[in-house]
Parts: sequence; structure tokens; C-alpha cells
Amino acid sequence: MVIVTLVSIVILTLKDTGQIAIAADIRGFRAVRKRTYYKDTRMTKVDYIALTLLIALLAIGIYISGLPGMGATPYNP
Repeated sequence: MVIVTLVSIVILTLKDTGQIAIAADIRGFRAVRKRTYYKDTRMTKVDYIALTLLIALLAIGIYISGLPGMGATPYNP
């Protein structure tokens, strides 16, 4: 069973390599030496505010889930 799965994965990978090569050729890879997609991004003030709010919301949710009757209730038919 494992061999059948591995063979199918290898076959599908080999089929995809042809499509990837064609797509790379169309996009012009290696046409220019300094081609890159790296973009340096930095966190802004809005990002820090959103992160702080999400952490606070998580902390509030954890606190509320610990209150009596607010946490997970076991299913007891």
C-alpha cells in the first residue's frame, strides 16, 4: 500500500515539474540577474495595536472560560 502511494506521489510530482518549468520560462526567470521577490516589511503602530487587542481578547476569553458555568460543560444525556 505504501509503495502504491509513493509511486503515485512521484508520478504526480514529475507531471507538475513540467508545468512549473513552463511557468518559470514564461515569467522570464534568469532573464535578469537581480530578480528577487524579497520585500522587507516592518510592524507599524496599527499592527502593534491590533496585536495588543488580540492578546487582550485571548486573555479575557481564557479568564471567562474559567468562571463557573462558563467553561466547557460535559455532555451528560
